[in-house]
Amino acid sequence: MTMQSTNATTSVKNGSIRVTFLYIMIVYLVFGIIGNLVVIRVFSRSFLRRRSMVPFYTNISASCLMLTLLSYTVPLISMNATQKTLGEVPLFCYWSALFETLGCVVISLTCGLMMISYYLNFFLDVRKPKRMMITRVGLAAVWLVSACVAIGPLVGWSSYVESSHQLTCHMDWTRKSTPSFAYSVNLICALIYLPGIICISIFAYTRRRINTMTDLNQARALRSKHRMMPVLCLGFFICIIPYSTLALASTVIAEVFMSPGSVLMLELISKIHVVFPPVIHHVLCSSYRYGLTMLFSNEQLFVSVKCDSRCIDSIAVTVYTTIDKC
Repeated sequence: MTMQSTNATTSVKNGSIRVTFLYIMIVYLVFGIIGNLVVIRVFSRSFLRRRSMVPFYTNISASCLMLTLLSYTVPLISMNATQKTLGEVPLFCYWSALFETLGCVVISLTCGLMMISYYLNFFLDVRKPKRMMITRVGLAAVWLVSACVAIGPLVGWSSYVESSHQLTCHMDWTRKSTPSFAYSVNLICALIYLPGIICISIFAYTRRRINTMTDLNQARALRSKHRMMPVLCLGFFICIIPYSTLALASTVIAEVFMSPGSVLMLELISKIHVVFPPVIHHVLCSSYRYGLTMLFSNEQLFVSVKCDSRCIDSIAVTVYTTIDKC
């Protein structure tokens, strides 16, 4: 009788966890898809995409959109689908973990590259054509490196396993083989921690340089102009580092030492970063807010007077020069 009662309690608890997980993932999906689509659309306007940091913002939003569409939807589909297997692991598991690894590494490396580009622009004054070429090459390298890293478990460097709560998938942190250990440690340290350290170091250094400027008006303008990049990067790393630390510790001791509920909580926190770009752009970037206004209101007005998109952008450039840039 006691055994039946315990099983019933466990079943009810697991059911409530699954329902809570389902609702949270739906919220992430709705805000992640709609918000990042709007960000990409706004920054695609010609008077905004000329800005030096816009390719990085667009790349981060595109990565978040890929995560929500190709990774976050998988657990919801797999709850009510017949799962095919790849070896001993469901095929859904490989698909979800593969794109989650790819998206997180792309965002992490993009943040590090963005702060390095910010440093070069701020202190070395690199010419715009050369700067844009470096940006394109750098972003292409980010995607190439991320793709090579993400397919590691598929070629035997590590493996993907279902989490203990059987709602998501992740790399096998407790696998004791040397290639798996080296792969997991290098992935977390070199592609998560190192870009985070670069972002924090460059932000602290440039902030100190700005604060020591004798021209207070210039210092105030630079402080407001360059506040969004650090916030965007720090928001991502604050979300992802607790879960990455758990993964690193579990890899080192070859054991997941936290309860399934705690692991699921850290995993949900790490996934919330997909909703940050639209919120941060709207709060801190006045040029994005102006582009958003153009997208939803002014554009309709211009269309009514037979003004095409090139005309709209030429008018926007005139107005854009009078507002703060992020």
